[in-house]
Amino acid sequence: MKNPLFHLGLAITATVLLSTYLLFHVAELEKQTKALKASLNLALADKPKTQEPVELADVMEKLQRHSNKLYFAGRSENWDLAAFYLEEIEETVKGIEKKDVMEGQINISGLMQGLILPEVEKLETAVKSKDNQSFQKQYHALTSSCNACHVTANHPYIVIQAPHVPVMDNQQYEPIRAVAGK
Repeated sequence: MKNPLFHLGLAITATVLLSTYLLFHVAELEKQTKALKASLNLALADKPKTQEPVELADVMEKLQRHSNKLYFAGRSENWDLAAFYLEEIEETVKGIEKKDVMEGQINISGLMQGLILPEVEKLETAVKSKDNQSFQKQYHALTSSCNACHVTANHPYIVIQAPHVPVMDNQQYEPIRAVAGK
């Protein structure tokens, strides 16, 4: 049998080595914990704030204004200006679509995708073809879709029609004609 002091020394050495090993790993885990907490705090600080609610009436007024200008640009066969306002309408509609706008139980964003965007795309084709008759037909179809959306959203009293006068009278809707020789 070996010396009991030898076994005691061996046990003490093993305990010291094990304790050192564990203390090292605890220190490493503490560093990782601090790093994770800092990362979490940073992520929470960068978390997007709650979205402002969409004031639908304001967005609809913007659509109505662009729609009015689109109508007079198309009627004047200013296809570049018509394309510009149609793009503004499309951007606004897609913006509503992305924000998951609900009015009560009615999914307004879904209505934009299902009712309005298909008509915008058809109107884009009419504008690109520079066909006034097709433009008028598709503009009427877009207006009808707006009204169908209003009915679905429980606002049947909001009825849109082709405008009689421009919303802005300080804008030229006729295309600028190039002067020969310039």
